[in-house]
Amino acid sequence: MTVSSVRPVAGGYRLTGDGMDITSRYVVLATGLNRATVMPSWPGVESYTGTLIHAAAYRNANAYRGRDVLVVGVGNSGAEIAADLAESGAGHVWLSVRTPPHVIPRQIGPLPTTLLGILQSFLPPAVVDPINRRLSQATIGDLAPFGLPAPDEGLSARMRRRGRVPTIDVGMVAQLRVGKVEVVPAVSEFDGDDVRLSDGRVLRPVAVIAATGYRDGAAELLDAGSSGDPAPASVLIGDKRTPGLYAVGLTESQKGLLLQINLDARRVARAIARHAHKGDSIRG
Repeated sequence: MTVSSVRPVAGGYRLTGDGMDITSRYVVLATGLNRATVMPSWPGVESYTGTLIHAAAYRNANAYRGRDVLVVGVGNSGAEIAADLAESGAGHVWLSVRTPPHVIPRQIGPLPTTLLGILQSFLPPAVVDPINRRLSQATIGDLAPFGLPAPDEGLSARMRRRGRVPTIDVGMVAQLRVGKVEVVPAVSEFDGDDVRLSDGRVLRPVAVIAATGYRDGAAELLDAGSSGDPAPASVLIGDKRTPGLYAVGLTESQKGLLLQINLDARRVARAIARHAHKGDSIRG
């Protein structure tokens, strides 16, 4: 069954959807950070005559061999798709970047960078970000000549302030260095076969793959929450505005998503068990 709405009612929450209508004292949202795709509404996009898909619909590079492709977005999806296309024989691969990311290797020697992220999550950005800069310089190098200057804000500071995860390199950097992937500025508009960039340049790709992100879709499910406004998913665990409503896995974390899911799930289980044991009326 698919839940399409979660609304607060006396005694809990009413969940409705395809063939269902139930009420529960507690609700745990565990629908993931990527429940819904984000596709920008570029001016003129309806006139584009080539292939336009979101990264979620990308399967492999077979359909793009020998074809010029524009990948929009340099998060993990965009970087991986651009590398896959270049490695698999696509024609020209452009990678449109609006905000340069922190690029990190998958591992440093035998140490996975996810483990390093877990260790760093316990320290303030002022301590770990200078270390991150040196590690990036030693393992990735300077990507400014290829259109990806290092961000001014440190990796950990950006992660905590804006929830922006770093891009883990699985081949993009090598393809940049050999010229098989070209970084270009942000897309400003479409005009038939043409894609105009923010610097005025015009490209003519036969396909555009929008690696433009996802959203958790929690606001749509909550349908205005108990206070009249959807509560941010990041504060749903024990939030007093949404008593009895909890979230698991809806926040980015420097610890890594799987570990954060584990921690969230344990916190939610303890909170529900505590409330149920007390026999309280619903409280966050």
